[in-house]
Amino acid sequence: EKGVVWRKLKPLEENDYPHRDRAFYSLACNHCAAPICVEVCPVGAHVKREKDGIVVHSSDKCIYCRQCIEACP
Repeated sequence: EKGVVWRKLKPLEENDYPHRDRAFYSLACNHCAAPICVEVCPVGAHVKREKDGIVVHSSDKCIYCRQCIEACP
């Protein structure tokens, strides 16, 4: 069964970090100015708060279709 992953792992190029065979860096939500996750979610599980611009995810509404994860830059 697939789990839900809210962070993306990206590999570092070998010449960027030469002391490791393989290294990664972790990316979390960037709280985009125009978050695509809010647009693609079919059930409105993502909302961008007006007061502070934070993108909030509601696990109660989420149907785990992963459209937000696929669309996220």
